[in-house]
Amino acid sequence: MREMSDKIFDYMRAISEAMQQLAEGNLDIPGYETFQGDFLPVQESLLIVINSLNDTMSEINMLVDGTDKMISKINQIAEASKKQAAATEMVSAGINQISDVVQTNSATAEESAAACEELYGQSQLLKNRVSRFKLHANK
Repeated sequence: MREMSDKIFDYMRAISEAMQQLAEGNLDIPGYETFQGDFLPVQESLLIVINSLNDTMSEINMLVDGTDKMISKINQIAEASKKQAAATEMVSAGINQISDVVQTNSATAEESAAACEELYGQSQLLKNRVSRFKLHANK
């Protein structure tokens, strides 16, 4: 009877240690003696739980890796967007400079056109005055 009681106590201690390790997050539980009799289903259940938790942790780790990669890509996109915004500002500033030059050129062209009209008018007046003079040929 004592031997049976010790065996049950050993099983209970092994189960308790396995449960404590699982509760602490340790999924790498060292092997323990093979349970026998009524305790065999308990051992099988523990192994199923441990394997299931290991599979779940593997999936969580894959999700974490995927999330890290996604965060990295998002950060790359954000950085590229900042660079693109800066380039857009530079293009906008360049367009504004071109617009200023075009406006200045337009004003200068208008002034030149007005000056040309004035000169044309004066040249017509001079032409009329010069046409009054007649040159006589020397014989």
